[in-house]
Amino acid sequence: MKKSVCFVIVFLLFVSALFSQTLEPVIDDLSNFFYEFGKETLIPMFQNELSGCGIGNADFDDDDTFYFGASLGANLTNGIFKFVNEENSAFDLLDVNYFVSTIMEDAPDFVGDGYDFFQTFFLFPNFRLAAGFPFFFDTEMTILFSILPGILTDWIADLAAYGGLEASSLNAGIRLRKVLLKDAGWFPAISLGLGYTFSYFHINIPVPEFEQDMEGDILRLSGTLFLDNMLNTVGVDLNLSKKFGIFVPFVKLSPYFQWASYHGGMSDFYAEIEDSIGDTIVDSTTSPEGEIFLYEISMVLTFGFELVFGDYILFPYSTFDLSTNNVTVNLEMRSEF
Repeated sequence: MKKSVCFVIVFLLFVSALFSQTLEPVIDDLSNFFYEFGKETLIPMFQNELSGCGIGNADFDDDDTFYFGASLGANLTNGIFKFVNEENSAFDLLDVNYFVSTIMEDAPDFVGDGYDFFQTFFLFPNFRLAAGFPFFFDTEMTILFSILPGILTDWIADLAAYGGLEASSLNAGIRLRKVLLKDAGWFPAISLGLGYTFSYFHINIPVPEFEQDMEGDILRLSGTLFLDNMLNTVGVDLNLSKKFGIFVPFVKLSPYFQWASYHGGMSDFYAEIEDSIGDTIVDSTTSPEGEIFLYEISMVLTFGFELVFGDYILFPYSTFDLSTNNVTVNLEMRSEF
């Protein structure tokens, strides 16, 4: 009788342990992965979306001047995926280093080969087009715009034989400024501006079927990784410049209030744990997700110079976020007529 009771207790404990196995810790680890990635990338993207097609010269040479501009630049960071390490210190069950490595192995060679480098240095590129024109009350208005259509990234993905990759972005802004003090004698020109920027970024990355050994059992994951960022900024620009012939150095101080949302996760998600003979112990379609909502003020310092060659202006400059120490570098060209 005692042997029978012991057998029943042991059997119940075994069955209880078997069916108590759950994928929730793995899903929590994946959600943490997306959250940590969002923390690394959202702040640099703040500053990057404010860069491009600025005006260094605080003094308007001609109130009737129209201009078109284009800029190319990048936000420079000390790397991404810095939270991913072999110690797996921020995760319970998921081998996140192996998870990222698996994704990189399926990516184009220039991405996969650069993964280790990306952990120490990474740049967020930006491209802007702008048009400026005189506005009411002796002010000047600038319209900013850039877009990365999804059809273009589909074409690039096909060329790179990286099926399933999708990406699109949009940046649109408006700047209005007025001269407070004209450039005269030893006194610099001073202008005050007001601006608003909206930006959106979306990317889908296919995740190859991922397998991880779990002490004899096998964890399998599949799905498509997605990231969505939306950013709004509003603020002012205090600009000082001084002309020395064709050389016009300037400095600009810009407090901007920013509110942003980040949403990362996996769509078409499926996960299961199989035992050693191939039977499914537990499975789940509960999608892991990480979200961040930020509301903060950034103080951005911009400095550089304009080189004026008649109606064509070359304009290299850099921005420095005083709160995060993030840096961007940009090169612009402007044509006036």
